[in-house]
Amino acid sequence: MAAFETAAPVRFGAMCRELLERDGFSNAVRVGGAGDLGADVVAKTTWGGGWCCGAS
Repeated sequence: MAAFETAAPVRFGAMCRELLERDGFSNAVRVGGAGDLGADVVAKTTWGGGWCCGAS
């Protein structure tokens, strides 16, 4: 958990993407940046739903 708390923004997004891929999500993409509405990574679930994670 400490790694997430101290990660630079780009690394945080990469770590989230890696965890989603590890847990079976597909098409995990880092999307963070200006105008992203708080999203750092988006992915698809195995049943086709969307997933978004970000830091506030």
